[in-house]
Amino acid sequence: MSFFDANDESNTARLVYIFYMAGIIIYLLTLIGVVVAYTHKAEAPDWLKSHYEFQIRTFWITLFLLIAGWLTMSMGGIGFLILATWAIWLIVRCVSAYKLLKTKTPHPDPTTLLF
Repeated sequence: MSFFDANDESNTARLVYIFYMAGIIIYLLTLIGVVVAYTHKAEAPDWLKSHYEFQIRTFWITLFLLIAGWLTMSMGGIGFLILATWAIWLIVRCVSAYKLLKTKTPHPDPTTLLF
């Protein structure tokens, strides 16, 4: 079984989760991921729309946490703590949602702040 199946409609959403996790190192990939999620959400089946909604929400939470982390970086490590927590949160969030995606299960609560 290959990583991407040519007939699998969830390939794009899978790629967005990968972009988000790689975005920890290359922030631009996160921006590309949200653009892809926004452009594919309208035409996706209902179960997949929940993943795109989850991904879009993940982007906006990420943006907020990155701004907060960078702005507070000069406050004696608070910014570093925010950024480290964000990275762990993002990985857990993407991996748990990716598992649902592999089984073609809709995300149970795409508006959650956690996982």
